[in-house]
Amino acid sequence: MTGYGDALASSYERYKETATLVLCERALFRRLTGDVTGLSAVDVACGTGYYTRDLRVRGADPVTGIDLSPRMIELAEDRERRERLGIAYAVGDGSALPDRGRYDLATAAYLFPYATDEETLAAMMASLRGCMHPGGRLVTLTVDPEFRAEPDLADYGWTAARFSGRQVTMRFSGDPPADLTNTLWPRSTVVRVARAAGFTEMAWHPLEVPGEELERYGAGYWSALMENPFIEGFTAVAR
Repeated sequence: MTGYGDALASSYERYKETATLVLCERALFRRLTGDVTGLSAVDVACGTGYYTRDLRVRGADPVTGIDLSPRMIELAEDRERRERLGIAYAVGDGSALPDRGRYDLATAAYLFPYATDEETLAAMMASLRGCMHPGGRLVTLTVDPEFRAEPDLADYGWTAARFSGRQVTMRFSGDPPADLTNTLWPRSTVVRVARAAGFTEMAWHPLEVPGEELERYGAGYWSALMENPFIEGFTAVAR
């Protein structure tokens, strides 16, 4: 499995801290994870640790972040040294996770779009299930399969969508900007491989604009995003 190149790690971190799309993304993540107090959690495809830190600050313990990119993990560990939260990070492939125990909660923001074939998607699901306790919750953010080139999302952090079959390449407004390619997986395929991997109670969750951000920016600002949401959530429970 491939992910963000190491050269993109710093610009991706900058994007996560500045793009307004992340305000809606974070609200969806928090809504789906709910009260995490006292839960053991693993954040797969954690990048530089944005949501890994969010889980820990909100009370999850212990928390582990895993990413394929050594540079992403290096940046996450640098942040951990500056702001001690007690998070453990490790380099690892989301389709073949290292054995670091079992967790109550597994999160994965944009892991599935890195799978370019169904075999890899199925391996990701099986690997996630393998690191979870029975009854544990899976919370993922993924690309809405109905995403279109227009309306453009330049105001929110993504622009210039270019499609090739199931794949879409977009430019994110990091520093410097960079192009990233995601696979748009049909919901039915995700549900099928999740069920085969040992998950139940699967559900999809639409992106919403938090009330405070509607008030802050105005409804008109968010209209293009709501017409063409880039993100949706998928949750499941480990059997």
